[in-house]
Amino acid sequence: MEVERTVANSPAVFHRLFIMLDTQRRGFISGCRPVIGLDACHLKGPYGGQLMHALGSDGNNQMYPIAMAVVEAECNDSWMWFLKLMIEVIGRPEDMGWVFISDRQKGLVETFNTLMPRAEHRFRVRHLIMKQIEEMKFHARNFEPTLAGEGIFEVMMGVSNFIVDIERKTCSCRKYDLTGILCVHAVAVLMHSKLILKTMCTGNTTLSDDGNNLSKKNLSRLSYFDSHSMLVENTSSDGGVSCNVFTSTEIYGAEDSLA
Repeated sequence: MEVERTVANSPAVFHRLFIMLDTQRRGFISGCRPVIGLDACHLKGPYGGQLMHALGSDGNNQMYPIAMAVVEAECNDSWMWFLKLMIEVIGRPEDMGWVFISDRQKGLVETFNTLMPRAEHRFRVRHLIMKQIEEMKFHARNFEPTLAGEGIFEVMMGVSNFIVDIERKTCSCRKYDLTGILCVHAVAVLMHSKLILKTMCTGNTTLSDDGNNLSKKNLSRLSYFDSHSMLVENTSSDGGVSCNVFTSTEIYGAEDSLA
C-alpha cells in the first residue's frame, strides 16, 4: 500500500493499493497461457478512483486474475507503478515470453516503452469485433437462411443469395474466408441455427512442435494437467498430509494409458 502526506509528520492519506496473492502468482506461472490482459475501470463508490487489473487465461480458456490495484486515476504514472510492482513479483516478461494485450491508451504505450521496451505488447481489438458482430446481428434479421445440405445454408435477401458452409467456415461473399471474422450472412445462419457466435471464428487447428503435431484438444489437456500438477495423495494417520508431485508428462502418459 502507498500513502501520501501533505507535509512532514501529517496524517497519512491512502493513495494506492497493490494486491497479488502468492497462489495467483504460482498458478499463473505454472498453469496459464503466456498472455496478460491489462485494463482498468472506474470505482463507483463514495471515494472514486480506478481499479487496475491484470488477467491471464487458464487451460480452460477462462479468465485468471493475476494482480489488481486501486489507484487514483488511469494514467502513465499509475500504470508505471502497477506494472513495476507486478514484474517484480512474477518476473520480466521479456525473459518469460509473455505477451501483453491492452487498448494501448492512457499512458500504456509510454509505460511499456520506458519499463519494458522489448516486451510484446499487442492491441486488444475484441471489443471492436464484438461491436461489428452486434451490428451484423441487427442487419442479419433481414436475411432468410435455408438449409441446403449438411452444414450448408443458402442465405437470401431479395434477389441476392449467398452460400454459407458452417463446417468449413466459408461464405460465397468471401469475407468470412479471407478475414476469419463472421460476415453478416454467416451471422444470419448462426442466429437461425442458434449456434454460439464466438466459437465460429477461424483459427489454427494444429501446432507443430519439433515435427510433432499437437491438436488443440491435446494442448488443452496439457495446459489443464500443468495447472493441476500438485496432487494430494493421502492423509496420514496423525492428521498430516503427504503430497506427491507429478509432472504434466507423467499425468498425460498415465491418462493416455487408461484411454
